[in-house]
Amino acid sequence: MDQELKNLILKTISPSSEENNRINKTVELLKDTLKQKLDGSKIEANYIEAQGSTGKKQTHLAGDSDIDLFVALNKKHYKGFMDKEVKSDIYKEAKELFSKLCHEIFIPSLKDINAKNIKLTYAEHPYVSAEINAFKIDVVGCFDLDNSFIKKNGPITAVDRTPHHSNFIKNNLNDRMRDDVRILKAFFQASHAYGDKSAIGRFGFTGFISELLIYHFKTIENLFDSFSDIPSNPIDFFDRSGKKLEKINRFENDYFIVIDPIDKNRNAAASVSRRAFLHIDRKIDQFRADPNINFFVKKEIPIIEDINDELKNHYTILEFNSDGSRHYTEVRDKLYKLANSIKIQLESESTKEIRFGKTFFEVYFEDKIFSLAFHTEKGKISDTYKRVGPPVKLKKNFRKFKNKHPDLFIENGRAYVMEKREFTDQKDLINNYINDHGLFSGINLEHISSFGITEVGKRVFYIMKEMVLPIELD
Repeated sequence: MDQELKNLILKTISPSSEENNRINKTVELLKDTLKQKLDGSKIEANYIEAQGSTGKKQTHLAGDSDIDLFVALNKKHYKGFMDKEVKSDIYKEAKELFSKLCHEIFIPSLKDINAKNIKLTYAEHPYVSAEINAFKIDVVGCFDLDNSFIKKNGPITAVDRTPHHSNFIKNNLNDRMRDDVRILKAFFQASHAYGDKSAIGRFGFTGFISELLIYHFKTIENLFDSFSDIPSNPIDFFDRSGKKLEKINRFENDYFIVIDPIDKNRNAAASVSRRAFLHIDRKIDQFRADPNINFFVKKEIPIIEDINDELKNHYTILEFNSDGSRHYTEVRDKLYKLANSIKIQLESESTKEIRFGKTFFEVYFEDKIFSLAFHTEKGKISDTYKRVGPPVKLKKNFRKFKNKHPDLFIENGRAYVMEKREFTDQKDLINNYINDHGLFSGINLEHISSFGITEVGKRVFYIMKEMVLPIELD
């Protein structure tokens, strides 16, 4: 990547000094307000710091400046439950402690400074999200643990690693590397393969993975040169061999491995979907063939205006409305589970013979509209299929099969029978499955079509046709 192009990209994606000043003022306002509330309470915090890309790391993009403010508690003050032998008991007590912190400190503090859209949100434990000065804010409680404690015992909660992640990136990336992180994050975002709203795969790349990849490969050029080889060359900052990592059970289903430099037992890339990785691999090839700034500027996913009727027979688009009672990641995950169950039905008859053949699906959402796309190997199928029976030489099994199917016929020493299909159109099968099994609470099915009715439905069609299938059918 030549320097002229990099400079042009950085000019487009880097935050201005005015934006950074607004971030810093908002952080200081929050810190002062939280400190005042904590000083008047029985809860003691070791520090209040901005973590993440807008905090110590300084790898944020223009207009993408979420603020993550962490309130770190001293674990020595909570020895009563820290010394419990059963980890689940510790987690339960910690969850109650952080819930108290949210209700007694975080929410009142945010109200005092007129924050908007204050919400109690749940991950591993509760935290509070809000909006201040046009910035999205997360106020999170954690325990102040030193590196030696985490290396020996692991974190008490998942977010206890976060301040150490921030320090690691702050101490190990120079300004040029931070610029490369920004360029890489912009590339992931423009490719629609970033974070928990990734358009392809359940989960895309993260800011922390972007930072670790640049730290390991030193430059974005080196990363792009080596990207395809990452799944077969695990990245471990504890210098263990790939063979040794492959023997660790918790990593066996991960598509690629980038070990967390703070916690050797954690793959920081575990959540990144195989499909998101392969999509980025293709986008890198496309960029190298025609380097230009468009690969770093996020645009809306296109809408295909029309396709021929035969092609439409291979697609089904489901569109749902969410009532907002569930977090979008929960709705997404439940739709993936539903889609996987439907996929099994689409691919094979109940007797295991091929129905619509190889089936792929993808979930995409915007705000409260969720869409689910299916693509099947076959479009319309015949109303009968050839069911396989036992070999004639297995006399007992053959006799039993013949009693049930007197119209059987024999080919090459095996019994067969023509069976009537229950479904010849995939949309009928999907609709029937949903009617029989129902949907989880919080969503309603609005449309079933071949091509999508809403813009979200039309975009998931594009995602399936232009992003998913080129990977899966390659």
